[in-house]
Amino acid sequence: MYELWKMVLSLSLSGTVVIVALFLFCRLFGKRFGKGWQYYIWLVAVFRLLVPFSVDINLIGQAILELEQNRAESIEAVYAFPDNITETEGVKTTYEKETGAIYQEVRWASDNKASAGFVNILTDNLTMLWLVVAFFLLVYKVAAYHSFVRYICASSIPADVELLESFGKIVEEKKIKKTIGLYLNANISSPLLVGCFRPCIILPTREFLASDFYYVILHELTHERRMDALYKWLVQVALCLHWFNPFVWLMGREINRACELSCDEAVISRLDKEAKHAYGDTLLRAAKEGGSFHAGFGGMTMCESGRLLKRRLQAILVYQKRPGWIKAVSFVIAVTTFFGAVTLGAYARPKRTPAIVTSGGNDFLLSDKSEVIERDKVFYILCDGMTEEEVPIGGVVDGIMIVVVHRDYYSSVTLSSDKQELVEEAKDICRDMQDKNIMTEADAKRIIETARELHRQYLSEEDSEYINYYFIQSMYYRDSYLFSVGYDISKKDMENHTNKEIVLEDGEQLTLSFADAYKEWAENEEFLQILSELFSEFRQKTEKRVSRIERPLISQIEYVGDDIESLCKTYYEQDDIARFSCVFPELPKEGQKEYLEKAFQEDKIAYFAIILDDMYEKGYLDNAMVNEYVERTYENDYIAYFSICIEYLSEEGRQEWKEKVPEERRMPYGKKLQELLEDLEEDWEEEDWDW
Repeated sequence: MYELWKMVLSLSLSGTVVIVALFLFCRLFGKRFGKGWQYYIWLVAVFRLLVPFSVDINLIGQAILELEQNRAESIEAVYAFPDNITETEGVKTTYEKETGAIYQEVRWASDNKASAGFVNILTDNLTMLWLVVAFFLLVYKVAAYHSFVRYICASSIPADVELLESFGKIVEEKKIKKTIGLYLNANISSPLLVGCFRPCIILPTREFLASDFYYVILHELTHERRMDALYKWLVQVALCLHWFNPFVWLMGREINRACELSCDEAVISRLDKEAKHAYGDTLLRAAKEGGSFHAGFGGMTMCESGRLLKRRLQAILVYQKRPGWIKAVSFVIAVTTFFGAVTLGAYARPKRTPAIVTSGGNDFLLSDKSEVIERDKVFYILCDGMTEEEVPIGGVVDGIMIVVVHRDYYSSVTLSSDKQELVEEAKDICRDMQDKNIMTEADAKRIIETARELHRQYLSEEDSEYINYYFIQSMYYRDSYLFSVGYDISKKDMENHTNKEIVLEDGEQLTLSFADAYKEWAENEEFLQILSELFSEFRQKTEKRVSRIERPLISQIEYVGDDIESLCKTYYEQDDIARFSCVFPELPKEGQKEYLEKAFQEDKIAYFAIILDDMYEKGYLDNAMVNEYVERTYENDYIAYFSICIEYLSEEGRQEWKEKVPEERRMPYGKKLQELLEDLEEDWEEEDWDW
């Protein structure tokens, strides 16, 4: 629904620009162009209001996309956090000690969540208001037109034989093949044409001069030949859809006025001077005589407005055929206006960027009709009408991630690569999260069902020894090289790559695969030694999980040099968080402190968390520095930053904040923060923290 509203709003904005441009142009230069051109040029505005067609790069669509990106809150996946697991209202942080797999999901910031929710509710209500008014306005117009036609038809009588004979001669003269009825009605004030598909001309019940009858019929047949009734209905649809836009109502008025003027021009274009005067006299007599009933928007009347009648008569008197160069200029301006309207464009959903996968996508539906999509080896369960384009891009180092995506929040679990324990592991994690009141029962059921389906699918893969051959890439920086490694590709995929055996420090052999673009690196002894050292470090950390990495794929290699300060600056400015997180640990202490403050000042929470954790790992943090940031985040109600910083305080510092937060109750979600501090205290009791 919200996407529909954005599209209509963008069409209205584009249409407004076209309407204003045409209105000013016709007022300034309209006398140089024919009335027919001034009438049909408005079709460009109608097209822009009704047809959501645009080129890939367009002004209005791009503007709305940028506004939407600025308004939206998102989840960011980052690397680096402390050696524990915490869940807060704003942040979920997970660290896997065995592999060093670390990531954080930053949910709705507490100080923005309420306002974001209010904006969403307001937007939904406005969208519903627009739709309801548009629907009832369209229904009203259709019902009013239907009632008008029924009334006119019920009170009309067929024309006499003499009029029908004259009418038939005119129809034959103008070579009109469509069947058109002719009726008389005592209640109408002017001749009119009704009906789009079964048209009929209705005349007032009075005596007509032969010339008057001829010109009246000629006028109404011109309306029918040009399909003016259909044109008017397109305008009515535009008015209903864009009822909130006053410029659209201005367009409707201008089109109604131009309709009769252009019809007169089409009639008199083939008449001599005397015939033109006779046609003008017919308009005058049509205005003076007739009944009291006036047609609404559904009928094509010959004469109804006195002010417009004056303009029509003036146009008849001054009419001159336009020279050829004017017609050529008219065509060029019309084409330019059309392409200008297309360039203005309209909002459309961002085109889907397909995920880069090793063995193809893996999408399916759950029993509750929730769609599950795979993107970069993360399985997203779409709820609340969410679409694939609206999910964040994230990943894990090892195993798989299942994320339940709602409109305002996300729930996620990370599962190991043991396909035999996949379902049981999902049950255990979901049960624990439900006990902590950080996951709903419905989301837990969705995650478990997804895990069960993945378990079934992966067991059916004959060549799949490990569940994560849909591998996740990790990026590393070593000795001037920046490279990406994907873990545990399938044996079949391994056969399609260049392979190289390396020997680890413990004497074990490991087979590496190189992507085709980097196959020559398989003979680079310097780089192979770097890889040997890297995987040897993994072996030393653990044998439970990393030892199962048997088929790594080197998918990207860059030689970036050893100018760490320059690399950090470049990646930070380019907002390349993956590369930044790889090279940043090489910075000296003072450089890291500068980036910590810079990230805080510029509200880059992902960078702030990465830097803070790396400084902790290297022993660059002290209680005074941590407490300073805790104090600043508390004073500014930055709950997401607060929940990150508080984890690095000493036991005494945490105890002080545990007493301070519930006493002041100033910070949003104060109760939640108190619970966070209590959970942290339990975690710290289980760990050996040495300050």
